Amino acid sequence: DRPRYGIWEFRPEPDADMLRWIADVAGLPREVAERSTRALRWVRALREVFDIDIDSDPGRQHEFTALIRDFGQLEMQRMALGV
Repeated sequence: DRPRYGIWEFRPEPDADMLRWIADVAGLPREVAERSTRALRWVRALREVFDIDIDSDPGRQHEFTALIRDFGQLEMQRMALGV
């Protein structure tokens, strides 16, 4: 019998002010629908791929903002294509 175990770490999700800041950093216009929802999806994706502390570790702030800007550029291209 070999039980499987692991430790899962969950961080609180960003609050409304932080999500607005993330959307602003990404370059999303204020009139874009569901700005905060989009920003939250990006944070969740980055935490999954780059580790749970990507948005909270001060040493990774530059990396986080660069990735958010990249998400914003992709989102603007997607919206320009009407997708």
